[in-house]
Amino acid sequence: MSADFRDDVAPTSEDVEALLGTHVQEIMASARQAAAALQAEVERSSAERAEEIETAAARQAHAVRMRADAEAERLRAQARAATSQYVTASKRRVDEFAKLRMQRIAAISDRLSQHAAALVARLDHAGEIARQVEELRAALGDACERIAIEAGRESPQLPDLPALARLSGVVAVDDDEADAGEPGVAG
Repeated sequence: MSADFRDDVAPTSEDVEALLGTHVQEIMASARQAAAALQAEVERSSAERAEEIETAAARQAHAVRMRADAEAERLRAQARAATSQYVTASKRRVDEFAKLRMQRIAAISDRLSQHAAALVARLDHAGEIARQVEELRAALGDACERIAIEAGRESPQLPDLPALARLSGVVAVDDDEADAGEPGVAG
């Protein structure tokens, strides 16, 4: 066992017990040291592994985030492109609609202008007709005034018809024929 025993003396149970106790203590101390070293190694290894896992997880999270950011940017770019196309198409449709509306308004305006010109021409013509009617009315008024003046004058003395007939060589009309309104002519 150990060098503490002499070859010629037999160990006592107390000596064996003491020797075994020392030896157990040495084994226990060595086990504690090994356990502490193992625990330290496990803790170090666990810390390293945890750090590796954390680093790997951080890398994976970063990669996932980068992919998500890239996907989000792709979707934003796609949305911008779709929006741009929509705005362009909408602008084209609005421009076409406005162009057609302007053409219709121009056509309506042209027709309205033509009708207005025709109306002005009619009004000009109507003005001329109105002026002519006014001139005619004035002339008729003047004629009526002259007629009234003439009608207000005394009738002139007419020559005797038989005397006038003798002078002109016309056969005298007899009173019955004169009454009938059929004059006779000498021949």
